[in-house]
This record gives sequence, C-alpha cells and structure tokens, in this order.
Amino acid sequence: MKFDGEFTLTVDGKATMARSTVDVINPATGEAFAKAPAADGAILDRAVALAHEAFLSWRSTSWDERSRLLIALADAIEAKADVFG
Repeated sequence: MKFDGEFTLTVDGKATMARSTVDVINPATGEAFAKAPAADGAILDRAVALAHEAFLSWRSTSWDERSRLLIALADAIEAKADVFG
C-alpha cells in the first residue's frame, strides 16, 4: 500500500506544514509507505505552549463535564471506526 497524499501536523486546530519528513514504515513489510511531517523545535514549542493553555481551562472543568466530553469523543471515534480501521 502506498499513500500518495500529503500529511500535515495539526497545531491549534490548523494544518501546519513541516520543513522535513520522516518515512512511515509498515511493520509487516519493513518498507516505507508514506512520509510524515517532522516537527521542528519551533512547531514543538508552539504546540506545547498551546497545550498548556488548553490545560488551564481543562483543569477547571468539572468531572461531570469532562466525562460528558470524553464520552462524546469516544462516540465520535466509534462512529468512524471503519475509517480508522
């Protein structure tokens, strides 16, 4: 299987292009089937800073609301299980 599309990183909900890529290896064959973006330090620093900001609001979210959100996420993933599979 060969993937001919282009992968991007997602940072702050937006597609972000990386300056370099790494091979994605199929463990069954040991062969590369795609290229994945490799985040550089600037992209990583931005993603970590944004994750920290998100955590500040998440930590003040009630357990009931967290539970509701995580169940909704699980339901959305389950609804697309065939795509992820």
